Amino acid sequence: MRIYATKIPLDSICTAAIQPFLKVIPLDVYGLDAGIYEYSVNAGNNGAFELLKDNRLAEREGMGECNQITTTVSSE
Repeated sequence: MRIYATKIPLDSICTAAIQPFLKVIPLDVYGLDAGIYEYSVNAGNNGAFELLKDNRLAEREGMGECNQITTTVSSE
């Protein structure tokens, strides 16, 4: 995962209003074992998520139950 920012030229006009936004970035977690996984975006937006069970299809039982993911995010 990579996130980039673009510098705004000094002669640009913009408002001082901060606009919050949400960007959902899918993570490739298929095949991972159950456990807690940490991530870092741009070395400052850290978080973690937990796979409650192994994330792969059951061999004999078909798809089985969906994996539940819990996520925590910090912007330190």
